[in-house]
Formats: sequence, C-alpha cells, structure tokens
Amino acid sequence: MLNIKGLSFSYQDGPLIFRNLNLEIGENKRVLIIAPPNSGKTTLSKILTGSALYYDKGHLEGSVEFDGKDLNELDIPERMGYVARTSQNTDEMLVFSTLFDDLEFESESLALDEREKNERKARALSLFGMEGFLETPFSEESGGEKKRAGLCEIFFISPKLYVLDEPFDDLSIYWRERLKEAILNENASFLVLGSHYLGVYDGLFDEIWRLDNGELFKYSKEPLPAYIEDIKSECSHTLRCENLFLKRNGRDGKSGFSLDVPHFEIKSGDKVVLMGENGSGKSTLSKVICGLIKNAKGSVELDGVSLDNKERRRSISYIMQNPFENLYMPTVLDELKTVFQGKIGKREEERIESVSKLFSLNLEDEVYKLSYGKAKMLQVAIFYLLDRDFVIFDEIDNALTYDESLRCIRLFLERGDGILVITHDEVFSTLVNGASLLIEDGRLK
Repeated sequence: MLNIKGLSFSYQDGPLIFRNLNLEIGENKRVLIIAPPNSGKTTLSKILTGSALYYDKGHLEGSVEFDGKDLNELDIPERMGYVARTSQNTDEMLVFSTLFDDLEFESESLALDEREKNERKARALSLFGMEGFLETPFSEESGGEKKRAGLCEIFFISPKLYVLDEPFDDLSIYWRERLKEAILNENASFLVLGSHYLGVYDGLFDEIWRLDNGELFKYSKEPLPAYIEDIKSECSHTLRCENLFLKRNGRDGKSGFSLDVPHFEIKSGDKVVLMGENGSGKSTLSKVICGLIKNAKGSVELDGVSLDNKERRRSISYIMQNPFENLYMPTVLDELKTVFQGKIGKREEERIESVSKLFSLNLEDEVYKLSYGKAKMLQVAIFYLLDRDFVIFDEIDNALTYDESLRCIRLFLERGDGILVITHDEVFSTLVNGASLLIEDGRLK
C-alpha cells in the first residue's frame, strides 16, 4: 500500500506545489488524478520514484511510504520494485536508442536471470504489440509507438505500483482499449495522471481525484465544453496537396513505411480532423506538407502556386506532438523573440507581451523547467506570433484540457486560418466539429 501523509513540496527557490497532501492507494487499487497542466501531476510522479529529490533537488516535507517502507530511504534502483513511472514526455523515458537496449538495461538494474528476463520481455512486448520493434530506432517510431514502447518497459519492470503520467495520450482508440485491459488484468496498484476525463476511463478506477492548488478533492464530472462553431473567414486562401507519396526503409532493415495522398485540400477558415492508427502516417503527412521531409513526391500548392520545401516551412505552421522537439532557447521570452529574428522594437515587445498573456505564459520561466502542457502552450504561442495562413495541430489535446485545446484552435480560426487537427480522441474530434479524414493502410481516405 502507498501512504502519503502531510506531503509538502517545492523545487529549489520555487513556490509550494503541494500543501499537506494526503493519499492512500491500497493493494490492487486503481486511482486516477485529474488536473490541468502545471498543477503538479508530473512532480508527484517524480516524488514517488525519487527523481524529484535526486535530480531536481526539491524540498520535501511529510512521508511517502510503501508497505511501511520509507521510499525516500531507498535509492532509485531499489525503488523500481515498489514504484515505477512512465513519463508524459516519451523522449524523456526512453534512455537508449532502441527498446532492446532499454529492456536489457532494466533487466540488469533488476538483477533478473535469463529465464525471468525472457518471460517478462515476451509478455510486455505482446501486451503492446511491440514484438517487431525491438531493434527499431526510437527516432523512426511515431509518438504512439514510442508511448507503447514506454508502457512496454514499465510492464517489463512490473512494480507493485504503476505510476502512469498521461498514458493514454498519443495512443489510438485500439491501443487505449488494450492499455485499459492491461491495467485491469495486472496484479498491482495503479496511479494514473491525466489532464481531462477520457471515455476509456469508465469502469477503470476505484477512486478519482481532482488536484487543485496542491490539494486533492473528490472529482465530479464536468460538462463538456461547447463545440467549435463554423467561423466565416474573410481570407480566401487554398492549400492543396496532389499525389503526395513517400516511401522509406527503416535502418533496422525490417521496418518500413509508405504514405499515399492522392488529394488533400483545405481553405481559409476550414477545420479538418485527421485520425488514424499509431504509425499510420499522420505526423509524417504533416511534415511532408510543411516541408520538413524532403524526399516526398507530389506537389503542395498555395493558391495554385507550387511551393518548394523552404517555402512550405515559411507558409505553413506545424505544432508538433512533442513540444520540446521545437524548443531550444533558455527562457520563454527568448523563444518568443526568435519569431522576429533579432528585430525587436517597441511593437514587437508589445506583441510578445500580449501573446504571453493570451497563452498564460511567464516570460521569465526557463523552458526546460516547463511542464509538458505549458511547453505546448509556448509552442502554440510561437506559431500564433508567426501569423501564417495554415496551421497543423498534432495532438493538441494531449496534456491540455479540452477547454485549453479548443481555445487555442479558436484563436487561429478567428483570424481566418485554415486548421488541420490530428487527434485520437473521438470526443475531442466531435468538439472540433470539422470535416473528417482517415489514414488507413498507408493511404489518406
């Protein structure tokens, strides 16, 4: 049993994140905590696994015990048998370059013999369909495939308490159900952390809590926000893709990928929703349209004029699935300044100040310390400043509340942009209220 008593926590020179927090999770119990970005969900997961103290140098008061043992007296490898976590940021939790290497490292940390290692590996790979991905470089996997790799690793570790930070994000409907089945069938306790309530949660949890201002309260379902109404645009631009085709062979010699897009069109003020299985090519299509992938055949036209890759990158915004892939500067202010390429005058300063308030950003915050959700908001703010005619939101609903995600989309629509939204969430797709597209069997339909 996990027993948290009187927990208060802050990072070095930072405000209190938790205030006298108490939580019990009994044997084989499943608990869900719902909270918006920057509320402390990930911090709580780090406290339970020890990294908040070992690596982030936080200050903790109160006790965190499991089966009567003080977890803070154990080093991180010792804790693995009791508590292990998956990170919201998939790149953060995948240590080496392949799943094979990560599992070998975890096996050594747990001191498993060959028989037990192979049994655990076969089971974990089967749970999340990763048998064919052992030697595939993580860099060649989609966001959903990397999320499944991370889940595979924690089920390989097989702790007494699984701490899963936004585990259903990035997963398609099929794999969300597979994860739900895995949780229900596991002989262990679970703490799941999420930004909003998903339909897949129904019937899964024994307790549901809401985290607010560092304290836990019983959760009660809130009504869904209003769907996005059609907004008439005064702009008249058309983005058209014709006969796009991309084929790649994986570096592991086994994996491969192809994508065929006979025709795709979006106009100013349009909102289009794109769905598909993990690894089907949704993000790849986005990168082709935006000119980030160079070896694709076919054409991308803006108002009838064909764009080369460089022109695409300047004309079409791509808000990535993982925001940290697109953030490089020390502070929020530094990131927003990059939009103006060093030409900062009074007008630019006023725009930065206005946009920072619009997206609830603190200009002095250090980027590497931002929560995953705040990093997403920063990425959205950057592209809002860039003010292009077409925007692709790649899983904007991951790590943000429905309200926040929809507000971001509305802001771009209200100024006449054409919007492509990639999501796995059927409820969110309904709220976006746009035309629907599907990638299936390597083809846009």
